Amino acid sequence: MPQSEFIVDRTLKTAPCPTCGKPAPRHSIRTLHPQDLHHGRIQVHISRHVCRNPMCPDKRRYFTARAQGIEKASRYTTAVKTKALKLLEENTLERTSDILQRDFNVRVPSGTLHDWRVAAMETEVRHGSELED
Repeated sequence: MPQSEFIVDRTLKTAPCPTCGKPAPRHSIRTLHPQDLHHGRIQVHISRHVCRNPMCPDKRRYFTARAQGIEKASRYTTAVKTKALKLLEENTLERTSDILQRDFNVRVPSGTLHDWRVAAMETEVRHGSELED
């Protein structure tokens, strides 16, 4: 029996420009399909906005409102990444990938797991050096 898709609506009529902070109207709606631990592949509707402030230093003007629990351009929710990093503390890349597939029906390639682990280690190093200063 096919699993029903879990839908999350994160669309806003206006959102603050990340550069100047002025309210920006919605330009369009985008749909993402990241994988989640508890719901499998989910559907997330997020809004794209355009900053109409002529004094805004960011000349691109278009931006996507952030969806809590989903990193920018991610194929996985934050919950998947957090669980994977926890599993990597005691397992190999391949074993972690297998556990995620077996227990949560989420396929995360070993290369993605490697990238997450490297980024987490770099973040720990940066935060560690900030604490020492």
